[in-house]
Amino acid sequence: MLIYYSGVTKSMDPRDIVPGSSVMAAFSGSQKTELRGKNYFMDSGSFSLLKKAAKYRTTSGREPESYYKTEEHIEYVNGYAKFIKDRIEYLDIYANVDVIGLGEKGAKLSLLNQRYLEEEHGLKPMPVLHNGEPLRFLAKYLEAGHTLIGLGGLAGLSLSLWSWVETVFLELKKSNVDVRVHGFGVTGYDKILRYPWYSVDSTTWVKTAGFGQIIVPNQRKYGRGKREFVFDLIPSRVFVSEHEEGQAYKNHTGNQHLNVNTNVEEWLDFIDVKYTFHTGNEERKKIFLEPMARIEANLKFFELARVKKATTLGVRPPGFDTEILKTGV
Repeated sequence: MLIYYSGVTKSMDPRDIVPGSSVMAAFSGSQKTELRGKNYFMDSGSFSLLKKAAKYRTTSGREPESYYKTEEHIEYVNGYAKFIKDRIEYLDIYANVDVIGLGEKGAKLSLLNQRYLEEEHGLKPMPVLHNGEPLRFLAKYLEAGHTLIGLGGLAGLSLSLWSWVETVFLELKKSNVDVRVHGFGVTGYDKILRYPWYSVDSTTWVKTAGFGQIIVPNQRKYGRGKREFVFDLIPSRVFVSEHEEGQAYKNHTGNQHLNVNTNVEEWLDFIDVKYTFHTGNEERKKIFLEPMARIEANLKFFELARVKKATTLGVRPPGFDTEILKTGV
């Protein structure tokens, strides 16, 4: 599985910390956007278009879907096409200019943009479907020969609300077509494990660090008194900041171990991340990591997790293969 790290800035690029990692960038409508190096996933900037459509509705009094037929939008799509053509050698994947938040109407407009980029510009962007959209659009993309599909509208949804995703994967299984699937904003580890993603994008590496946490895998015993780190179980989020835990967790959810847990120290030694100990009113020592060290630890967790073989978490939808991916988590 591939992980494209989003939330990248000029001063915060995962490839500077973990060479060989991959990143996501978003088109902003400007041809001046710089790409450094390769291994890019290019997002078309559809969320910014959603805001423009909402503004268009306010100013024109017309329905938001009307915006996607304006000269302004067509100019945006043409600009995106030029941007892709000029930088194609840097890109692993580039997404369609998909239309968000309009249900079936949006799916129709996304299909029109897909065909426009293919027929007018000779490009083959990754089609994108959004949570709840009719599956007949998936069938259209498969009939057109697409072997890479993006699924969006999933960020922030609990696993119990992912019935649409389950249905998509079941349909793909029944199609007998070798299709790769990208999950937009798929950050929950339970969701990463449950479905056979080809790739996902995530800001968890930097957001978790911002909450003063690192992600630590579980350990499993084997042999006589031996333990190994495993990536087929939900990991823990461990507080390793100098700030008060209550502040860091005020608006955040996630598992946590009490610091210090033996395997935290072992894990940091294993991935070669520097840490120090603080002692306060508590009798036991407390591990402390600088912000950049937290980011490094989280990136190394995900890079190890994505290349490790992992068994499924929970009950997979019937018909899925036992292995999550041939190469990766």
